[in-house]
Amino acid sequence: MTIIKQIRTILGRVISFFSPSKSSRRYIRKLFENYDFKEAKRCKSFKYQIISLGNNCMARTITTVYGLKAKKIYGEKTIITDQTFFGNIRDLIHLWNTNFEDFLDGLYFSKELNAWYAPKYNSHSPHEFQLTKEEFSETVKKRIKNFYEMINTDKYAIFVRFEARKCSAEDIKLLADKIRETRDGKPYKLVVINHNEHIENFQDDNTIIIDYPMTLSPKWQLELETEEGKKFCAAVIEPIKKIIEDI
Repeated sequence: MTIIKQIRTILGRVISFFSPSKSSRRYIRKLFENYDFKEAKRCKSFKYQIISLGNNCMARTITTVYGLKAKKIYGEKTIITDQTFFGNIRDLIHLWNTNFEDFLDGLYFSKELNAWYAPKYNSHSPHEFQLTKEEFSETVKKRIKNFYEMINTDKYAIFVRFEARKCSAEDIKLLADKIRETRDGKPYKLVVINHNEHIENFQDDNTIIIDYPMTLSPKWQLELETEEGKKFCAAVIEPIKKIIEDI
């Protein structure tokens, strides 16, 4: 570790000590340890915005790892669909239409999942297990606000969804129609990575469906550097890169 890196690490730990929450302390430490002005400038130059639509955190994680989406330390906000499981497209569209107003109804902590669980939508958030119920609820509200801001970006919007459940052409059409309505003439593409049977009888100029089986384990974050992990990521990243090149 270089002297500069050591100084940045120490400063991050000292300053984060005065922060009231674990998440903000972690963010401050990462900011001081990893912030790079050249990378910040590169991220600021993006003419597009990648927007994860679930069903898990793969869309945000993989596009960030491959440098297509900015890290949080460079100003990228976290939205409700980044780290919360939304397994059902129709539920997601319903929540989208209703400002997620009843999403937290019946919220409780599931010891089985080790996650906050929203039973009405069979939805859970595995990354916020250390938060209290109040802290988690406030975090969700901020991420919902960020979601509506991000989907209305003036940049070219690239929506990405990993579809783990079997879904129909009608489901994809409902999602595509909702995005088209939301964008209201602003440019966008929807990329769906389908882990199931080929979706028949669906065609939309702004939608790309990639049929690719789920070949990684539940601990997929640890497998991204394996040969299988690289193949899996390439199936996602290469089509998105092509969209970006064409902007």
